[in-house]
Amino acid sequence: TDEKMRHLQWRQSVVTGGWLAERLGQIRVIDASWALPGSPFSYADGSVASAFAAGPRIPGARFWDLDLFSDESASPTPHNLPTVEQFRVAAAECGLDSAAQVVVYDQFGVFSSPRLWFTLKYFGWDHVAVLDGGLPAWLAAGHPVERGDP
Repeated sequence: TDEKMRHLQWRQSVVTGGWLAERLGQIRVIDASWALPGSPFSYADGSVASAFAAGPRIPGARFWDLDLFSDESASPTPHNLPTVEQFRVAAAECGLDSAAQVVVYDQFGVFSSPRLWFTLKYFGWDHVAVLDGGLPAWLAAGHPVERGDP
């Protein structure tokens, strides 16, 4: 049945662009990009949030700031799990509720999106997957994108 196939698909941690393209509007899509300054995983101004806002991005995607929603009191290292309150705020900003089906991606391929996948799993999300190849693979496949203010 369709329900059984949907459940089986969500047992996978990675989904293809084609799979997501067929389900746009039914799945919550989140850009979890993070830039590593001075590396190929960065922008001149250092802002992945600005790049997200300008586009291209997957239609309907929201942006989850991994640095902003990180419990700095837990460790001096960056990118900690968020506090429960930080998670609640970030999830609300991204339009998530506990039943949401979520696909996460990043602007560099598969660099930082697994961090959000882990965070969502940690906080109890069952239906979350990483987009195979991230935004570069999405663009290469010719899937639709948005540009400008989200």
